[in-house]
Amino acid sequence: MIDDKIGGGFKPIPQRAYKTLRYSSEQGWDLGLDPNTLEYWTKCPSVFSPSRPITRALRLHEIAALWDFMLPDENELPSTIRELYLTSLLRGPPGKLLRKFGYGPLRYLWLEFGKPSNPNVMADRLIDYSSTTIEDQAIKDSYLKASRSDDAPIDFEIWALPNESELQTRARDFLRLACHSFWRLKLTREAFDWLHNSPDSLSSESKLNKEAIRDCLTRSSNSTFWDWADGSRLFFWRWKHWWKSARDGETLFHEEPPPKWLGRNLPAPSWHYELLLREKEQKLVFRRYLEFGFADCVVPRFGVPKSEDDIRLVWDATRNGVNATLWAPSFWMPLFRTLMDLIIKWLPCSVSDYFAGNIPDLPKESDWRIPEQSDMDVGEMFLNYMMHFTERHSFGARIVTGEGENEIQHVMRFNRLLFGGRPCPYLAVQGHARAMELVLGNHEDPANPLHWVRTITNWPYDLHYDPSMPRIIRVRADGEMAAGSPAFVDDGRTAGVTREICHSAAHRVSTYVNFLGEQNASRKRRPTSRTPGAWTGKMLWTNEPHPKKGVLPQKWQIQRADLRSLRDAIESGVEPDRKLFLSATCRGMSQTEVYTDLRPYYKSFYNALEAWRPNRDTEGWRQDDTDDEDIDTYDLVDENCSPPPTVMITPEAARDLDALLVFYESEEPQFLLCRPRGPNDVVYFGGDASAAAYGAGCQLVDGTVLIWMGNWTQSETDRGSNWREAFNLARVFLHQIRSGALDGKEVWMATDNLVWALIGNKGMSRRKGLSDIVRDIKIECRKHEVFWHPFHISGKRMIKIGFDGLSRGDFDSGVMLGRDIRSLVPLGVSAVDFEDNQIVPWLKSWMGNDYTPPLTVNDWFYAGHQPGVHVWAPPPAGALIALEEMAQAKLKRPFEVAHNGEGASTKKWIFGCLLNQIHHCGLTLVVNLLFLGFLSHFVTTDLGNLDASLRWWNWVGDCRKCSKMGLTWESGIFCANYGKTRGGFSDCNGVWCGACFTPHVLDPASVAEPMDFNGQPLTVPEDAGRFMSARDGDHTLTPFQCPLCQCRNIKRRNLIPNFIQDELFVSQCIRATIDAFWSRTTGTLDKHLGEIRFQLRVQRALGFNCLPPLGPWSLGSHLGMAQALTMECRANQPGTKGRKTVTHETARKARTVHTNLWACSPWSGLDVSFAAKRGKYRATLCPTQKTFFEHFSRGFRIRTGVMTRQDRAYSLDLIHELLSRFETEWERQQAEDHIDVIWVSAVMFLLVSSFGGMRGYEVVWTDLAALLHDIQRCELEEDYTGVGWPLVGRFKMEGGGIGGHVIPIAGTTKSGVEFFKWAQRFAFVVSKDGRTTGWAFSRSNGSRAKASDYKDIIFTELEEIQNDRPDLIDSQVDVWEDFGIQRSGRRFFDTACRLRGVAKSDIEAQCRWMKDRQARGNPVARDMVDCYTEYRLMKPALLRPSLAL
Repeated sequence: MIDDKIGGGFKPIPQRAYKTLRYSSEQGWDLGLDPNTLEYWTKCPSVFSPSRPITRALRLHEIAALWDFMLPDENELPSTIRELYLTSLLRGPPGKLLRKFGYGPLRYLWLEFGKPSNPNVMADRLIDYSSTTIEDQAIKDSYLKASRSDDAPIDFEIWALPNESELQTRARDFLRLACHSFWRLKLTREAFDWLHNSPDSLSSESKLNKEAIRDCLTRSSNSTFWDWADGSRLFFWRWKHWWKSARDGETLFHEEPPPKWLGRNLPAPSWHYELLLREKEQKLVFRRYLEFGFADCVVPRFGVPKSEDDIRLVWDATRNGVNATLWAPSFWMPLFRTLMDLIIKWLPCSVSDYFAGNIPDLPKESDWRIPEQSDMDVGEMFLNYMMHFTERHSFGARIVTGEGENEIQHVMRFNRLLFGGRPCPYLAVQGHARAMELVLGNHEDPANPLHWVRTITNWPYDLHYDPSMPRIIRVRADGEMAAGSPAFVDDGRTAGVTREICHSAAHRVSTYVNFLGEQNASRKRRPTSRTPGAWTGKMLWTNEPHPKKGVLPQKWQIQRADLRSLRDAIESGVEPDRKLFLSATCRGMSQTEVYTDLRPYYKSFYNALEAWRPNRDTEGWRQDDTDDEDIDTYDLVDENCSPPPTVMITPEAARDLDALLVFYESEEPQFLLCRPRGPNDVVYFGGDASAAAYGAGCQLVDGTVLIWMGNWTQSETDRGSNWREAFNLARVFLHQIRSGALDGKEVWMATDNLVWALIGNKGMSRRKGLSDIVRDIKIECRKHEVFWHPFHISGKRMIKIGFDGLSRGDFDSGVMLGRDIRSLVPLGVSAVDFEDNQIVPWLKSWMGNDYTPPLTVNDWFYAGHQPGVHVWAPPPAGALIALEEMAQAKLKRPFEVAHNGEGASTKKWIFGCLLNQIHHCGLTLVVNLLFLGFLSHFVTTDLGNLDASLRWWNWVGDCRKCSKMGLTWESGIFCANYGKTRGGFSDCNGVWCGACFTPHVLDPASVAEPMDFNGQPLTVPEDAGRFMSARDGDHTLTPFQCPLCQCRNIKRRNLIPNFIQDELFVSQCIRATIDAFWSRTTGTLDKHLGEIRFQLRVQRALGFNCLPPLGPWSLGSHLGMAQALTMECRANQPGTKGRKTVTHETARKARTVHTNLWACSPWSGLDVSFAAKRGKYRATLCPTQKTFFEHFSRGFRIRTGVMTRQDRAYSLDLIHELLSRFETEWERQQAEDHIDVIWVSAVMFLLVSSFGGMRGYEVVWTDLAALLHDIQRCELEEDYTGVGWPLVGRFKMEGGGIGGHVIPIAGTTKSGVEFFKWAQRFAFVVSKDGRTTGWAFSRSNGSRAKASDYKDIIFTELEEIQNDRPDLIDSQVDVWEDFGIQRSGRRFFDTACRLRGVAKSDIEAQCRWMKDRQARGNPVARDMVDCYTEYRLMKPALLRPSLAL
């Protein structure tokens, strides 16, 4: 039978195919498939067109399914070979017959004649292939995949007993039906009881509660035991303090008002896919996730095919502009490492007994704890959560039914979160995180499968550290490791130390999720297993005593195929496609979360992708490569510059590609150990290097210390300090690895070089020398199963260890005296646990009653997630785990919440010396003291009875950079928002000494210095260091907000440390601020500060205040900083004509763009105009008109230097020399009877621009028909005194309109230039070329020429003149740079006219600009007839300028 669900698009049916047409209601083909043709057709009804069945051809995989064969994957077998393969299969019996009747005889023959020497080894190959059907294989593959189809069937065997009988199955089904009925009844009673006892039962909330409860009960009554057939809705009364959010949803964060857009949906790839999309839409309508209501913005939808019979429905809220007006915070998600922390090795006892040393000598088989995992997926993840009713109007949906003339469209709107809205992922994940907190319940209740009562810490450098176990283990009341259930969006994974613990925990999670009203997708449930499927694309198996990790087989095979394709392209001499190369690089990098040692290989891939950039060498490395710094610099590439479509494979990339192919050689993915095997497999390294010598050492667990030391060679001494530090440790480390001494061990490597610690954790460097070192280490670590963890410590700590003095021959400290290195590196000690620490008293001094003791490790996982004021003080080894827990708490409770009827803000602090570079999860934090939400209680000076506005002038702060104390408004610079809380952000503490506010290390800007004739700077002493730092008190002349506040204004979030986008933002923000400060000279600033001091003294004496506070500014008031940042970036673009960067005139176009766009925008204001005697003024809110931007623009112009490089003018002698050479060339071409039109046009172009006083781009607007008419008239009248050169087009002073001008040019000038003769020649050649209308200067395709088209002809002649006549063009002149095709002729005209005494009025009369000026700015547009009439009347006067030349 052909499946009735098969659908497709219309397609012409070949005549020969009618015999193969079958209706879906008929029987399919029996043993009569024709192997000579693959064209089989089906006619089946459609969901949306039941009366018009669609007709389409069967696909290859459908034909194979009819014959019970499975085709190989499309990536492994091309379509042509697939057809041949299928044709050969159709010639025989179906697959089931082959397997059924062929398996028995073949197995008998193999056992009799092909029996192996060791039957036990091959026993696993004796698989009963008679049961390995296509259906079985599909089920097996579905368990490995991370996702399953939306309509996938439920695997009921997961909940069945082994060998369950049919009678037991029926009894179970009956019980489920009864339980479901009882559940609905209990839910109804519970809802009505809550509604009756609700405190809002008599308020306006009552109606909302009743409607929501009615919806919940309706959906639950239409559900089944396994499925939410009518959709679901959160049972909000069960969500405790989040019940209103669960009922109504959260309001969205708007940056701008939402747009209005009623466009249409995007077309589907085919009619077949269109029907599938409509089917999914109707499901949303049927489940009432879409409702009728007012909607002024429609979200278009499109489809992404997942297979030939399935498509993903995506709503594109970016196309209609909604996403651009919304803001969503970033949020933390669990990573693969989070799951690894829940999995341990096989243990013969409880984890509590294991760490206590109570391990049985001869454990029984039942004593082993073997971890297992289970899946729990949330169905319709986004659709579980309500869209707030105030937001629904912006999320409409266009629902289409029918086709052709019967097509009907309805506009509905979403009442649930949709997949495609910018804040929807955040809100959905936030909702599920809150649900998981409710699922956890009372974590101290032993009856709770997820309970835990204490934690065991396993810190590195502790005396009892076990590298084979996680760093923090939560322990149950019975001593077993507690189960956990992280969720990546909707993909949940439960892990337990035994099958029973895992199963009970998974049962609680799945049932409690349904209890809250979320959908537990039973169809995606996979059984508890030691070899589960993928989670976040990675796999973690415990089928061996030590857990191993790998990637999904499908992703492994795709990466393997892509790498082979790259190798085939290299061998064939073809550069691979950039998209293929990029996808292989990105996919490989995503897999390095599992295969961390592969990360260095992809650095060469990235270099190959970036080698096209101008500042890269042939290998793709930066040309400014040094070993002394590892700071990334980013190219601001021209937006018109794009990478080539192919990638040139560098030798390094080819080498690493071969290494990757060796790793990906097997067809199945490799599984690697997650941790070392033994509890003592750990070694501690350390070392330090100076400019002359080096020293390194390590300590084993048994206390053995090994040391290495020596002197650098001269070439090694010349290398950078970062390279020496890295090479010192790497050389010793690699020697130990290759000797086999570190096989299977975990190595902790301490270094006081921050760069090397970062690079080691990252796995790659931007510097070739350092990248090669870390690559060699990673290669050897993978070969020998070494787990390498480099981390940074202070120089003083390194001295205490004793390795610092090895380079100097000092053996009198630290481990050299017999001390244990583990006692010298306290990675497991918190900052508040050190003796005589002053942190706790300091906290109490300013926190007052809000002070609470620092959270313990136990508190991280629950108490720290609750409302209140929490102090986080994790030890360095646990900082990452603490940050993850705090991020979850921040996700669930981002704002102030009500708890037990009292408002309490969720504020958190974390501090401590974070020695370890946290690289895992893509986050690298290198901080010595990290405070989040620091100083929410700001203490100000008591100002007595002074006016509140005077308080701003009494602020006292400490410099953010040098920590200098006691800064005031005149001894530093204060952010306008200092000490103020804006929009829920913590208060600002932006204070700097003027000299400390310096450009960021990523700032590429330079300062233009004024020079005299001899090239000496003309700056005055008081302006020394211009634009390189701020000055004390600058904030009193220019509005100043610090980079953090500007980030909050512009991005609506805090700065993220070490995030390159934010680092670039800070660098340009500081640069723009300093430019604005220096818009006023130092002398002006000093006088201004002196006057402020006088005003303050007078006002204090008189007892009043009239000085306004300089802040705070409201959140979002960036005062034009956003536009200033774009202008700074524009100024950093590469320049032309030998300039390092673009000119000021080019950079200021960024301001022009913003000003023009704001003038067109309704956001510019009310379009209010003010009339005055001398003009009109318009009110605007444009940021480029703000005070700060005006100061910035002035300072920017001073710093960049306004230098106008004018084109060199031709001289009259040079013009005569050019014409003399052109005359010779004319005679030569005339003799050959072939005149080059382009050459003649170039000569004419030169003459018109030089004697007509026009710019190059104006000359090419010559009207050919008018020119020919005037030349013919002059010849008829024998009037050769001048030519009226006709121009038609848009010119300056004409407002952009089309206008006509006639420029009079003398026929023969005073110096003897025969312009009329050349005009006749030009007209003759052009007419001979067949052109009498259109543009006189045109290209071969008829389009108007450009001035640059004639540059080569004219400038080549100028170069020859320079070589032959240096008296005309000096040998030091660069012809191609100093002369310009646009303005050299115009400048000759102006200069020559002035030298010959031509009146200015005559020049303006010829150029026709005088009348435009008299028109007071109104455009003057003339047709060509009027122009010639006026020209002929004034011809004698108009010819005077050109006649004098």
